Amino acid sequence: MVATNTAGRTGIKIVSIVGMAGAGKTTLANTVYKQLKAQKGFDCYAFVSVGPKPENICKVLTDMLWKLGGGQHRGIVDINQLIRQLREVLEKKRYLIVVDDLWSSNHWKTIMLCCPENSLESRIITTTRNAALARECSSGLNECIYNINFLSQADSETLFLKKAFGNGNSCPQYLKDVFDQTVTMCGGLPLAIVSRAGLLAHKQSRDDWERFGLGSLSSSHPDGVKQILNLSYNDLEANLKTCLLYLSLYSDGTKIETESLVRRWIAEGFIPVLRGATTEGTARSYLNDLVKRNLVQPLYMNHENVPRYCTVHLVIHDFIVCKSKDENFTTLVDAQQQYSPNNNSSTIRRLSLKNRGKQAHTVVRNEHMDLSHARSITVFSNSDPMPLLTDLKVVRVLDLECCNGPVCLDSLCKLLLLRYLSLRGTDINELPATIGELKWLETLDVRSTKVKELPPSIAKLEKLTHLLTRSTKLPGKIAEMKALQTLSCSVNAMEQLRELTKVRELEIFCDEAETQGNETGVTFTGDGFQGVKQLCIRSSSPSMTFESGALPDVQVLELRFQEGLADKSSGVSGIEYLLSLKHIYVEFLQHDAGAMATVDAIRQVANAPNHQEVTIMVNEELQKTV
Repeated sequence: MVATNTAGRTGIKIVSIVGMAGAGKTTLANTVYKQLKAQKGFDCYAFVSVGPKPENICKVLTDMLWKLGGGQHRGIVDINQLIRQLREVLEKKRYLIVVDDLWSSNHWKTIMLCCPENSLESRIITTTRNAALARECSSGLNECIYNINFLSQADSETLFLKKAFGNGNSCPQYLKDVFDQTVTMCGGLPLAIVSRAGLLAHKQSRDDWERFGLGSLSSSHPDGVKQILNLSYNDLEANLKTCLLYLSLYSDGTKIETESLVRRWIAEGFIPVLRGATTEGTARSYLNDLVKRNLVQPLYMNHENVPRYCTVHLVIHDFIVCKSKDENFTTLVDAQQQYSPNNNSSTIRRLSLKNRGKQAHTVVRNEHMDLSHARSITVFSNSDPMPLLTDLKVVRVLDLECCNGPVCLDSLCKLLLLRYLSLRGTDINELPATIGELKWLETLDVRSTKVKELPPSIAKLEKLTHLLTRSTKLPGKIAEMKALQTLSCSVNAMEQLRELTKVRELEIFCDEAETQGNETGVTFTGDGFQGVKQLCIRSSSPSMTFESGALPDVQVLELRFQEGLADKSSGVSGIEYLLSLKHIYVEFLQHDAGAMATVDAIRQVANAPNHQEVTIMVNEELQKTV
């Protein structure tokens, strides 16, 4: 691994091992280190651990100097003198150095000052939890970075069996189901597997396995997982800690839509206003930072390598749930547990209702649950989950997207501080006529509801930035809403929206019934939508035309269709007129001949002289067909 990867420095070959806490980075680095050391191809060797504390760097350099053969220089405390002595020791030697548990760019720069470029093909291996730091160590070359993946289920079981029962032994049949659940809870993370298996190694009863095997990985037992994850948590700035803890509101394994998450963070007031940056841009940079630190896992990357969704590893989710409870940051309630405050002074600030079954009603209506200080309410439920809106005096986020029970909005317009409202997928069929009183509302999502028409008072929402509908009819004064930046609506509303110059992201839903009798389907003329930079069209089949001068600023075009045209024609024309276009994403749910014809036609346009820089992404299954 080390011998084939080179960094930018002359004569020094560097590889970085990167992964989340407990992934086995140190174990892998140590294994490679021992193998190379056994080959005796180097003049000197050192394996040093750095850690997050900045004051440790002198100790690290002293340790390195001693291991590299500079023992006579022990006792030096001046960092500049240490650097000089290390360079003298290494100047004419081929060296192998492992820098384990690297946290800081400054630490890395200091260590590299100690490593002379002597063209003797020396090797350096680093391990870190931070992907950005791994790229820096490896001069930004991806081939110099080794990303540690989680263990497969089979490998997880093998490792767990070895640690819990010894080599060659199998799991007793009476423990098999508990064993399977325990291994799954570890999520393929080696540290969690080894820690939990070690805890259970001398326990034979099923009761002990259920108690210790299925308990919390990070808090119930002192197995080391919590301590190691605490290092990553404590290294975060205050705003990043808040954003990470917020993810405890979601159930483990949830695919979280990143755009929704970013808007919720902003509505909660987590994102500071920085000069020269938008709040959404800052929020996305926070998410990116959490991804780089391997605390959040990205899913479904877009054209800019930004995740459309994200999730949290089971072990980290367990950790942040415990941390949130300890700090009274969130309150999580499900049907199996009545709400009970941690102490008499506990205040509910963020409530997540994960109710299931007949007990849900009892849980939500618990008379001891004071919601007068709650800033956000998130409902994951199947029946009767909604708290009374009259109790929510200071709520900023009301997310009922997963609520399958009845929704009552009678007191909605009294939530004067509300900034984020998602009713997506609920049975609601009407919004209050006075919804325009919610002066601070920034996001309104009524997609996949039974709401047929938005009340005229919507136009009074001067701060509404994101309006997400589908077939819902928009009010006549929609064009007066100058703050709108993101808009999702039916193709029938396009004529109303042409003058909205601040709209940057536009999503158009086009059902077959809406374009029936119109041979050209959706048509974008040369006027209107002057500020749109990202356009997404969702339709049953491709039938659209872009005229000359249309969408002059659009850079991203997403085309999502059910199926191709029966006559195997493209159905999409005029893409060559989109002169600012940089990225096209095409998705078909059915991979028929019509779908392939559309993709082929789009690729031909992308290869035209005026679109040579356009990149095309096709959904994976269709890509295999094409």
